[in-house]
Amino acid sequence: MTAPLFLSRTLSVCPVCLQVVEANLISKDNAVYLTKECHEHGASELKVWPDVEHYRWMNSFAFPLVLLRL
Repeated sequence: MTAPLFLSRTLSVCPVCLQVVEANLISKDNAVYLTKECHEHGASELKVWPDVEHYRWMNSFAFPLVLLRL
């Protein structure tokens, strides 16, 4: 088992109360996990991508911004 590697920081919600909390995307055991902690309900972790290299490749794309005029 390899040590977790920090990838990025984001916002998420507590799975119990849905309060917005800070979250970290980390890589461990070649997968990507979202880790977060609610002050009331504690820590939680969710596997969000099965392969870290594929996640990095997918994340490297910059989609064009299209502004719509209504």
